[in-house]
Amino acid sequence: MQLRAGVATATLVLVALVSAAPASAVANFFDKPQGLADLDARTGLVQPTAAQKQIVASLGAHASWNQFGTPL
Repeated sequence: MQLRAGVATATLVLVALVSAAPASAVANFFDKPQGLADLDARTGLVQPTAAQKQIVASLGAHASWNQFGTPL
């Protein structure tokens, strides 16, 4: 009976160590990030709609939009 408990304990410890290995393997040993720099290749221009402008005006507020049509 003790042998089974020992085998079960050893199995659980082994499973715990093996499953933790991938998490401990993630590291950056370099001073700078590796790979290509981020590149934003989006193009185009989206103007706010008349409805959006009207809603802002009806609130007595001011809004500006970025080039992709998102209010700032």
